Amino acid sequence: MGKICAFVIGTTVISLLLLVPLVYMFELISDLMTKIGSIDSIASIWQGLIWIVFALVLAVATLMALLLWEVR
Repeated sequence: MGKICAFVIGTTVISLLLLVPLVYMFELISDLMTKIGSIDSIASIWQGLIWIVFALVLAVATLMALLLWEVR
């Protein structure tokens, strides 16, 4: 059980570490788009980020659910 908890925590931490630079890059892109004046594209960019975050959270939640189901 300890190995499974370590795996789940490690997977969650790695996922969050991957999201931090992604959010930073999206922030830079949206600032650049604001300076250029292309406001319509910013909503699309942030919507893409939200889909990426949703997919990552869903993948980690599914992994955790499968691991807990296998342990029982």
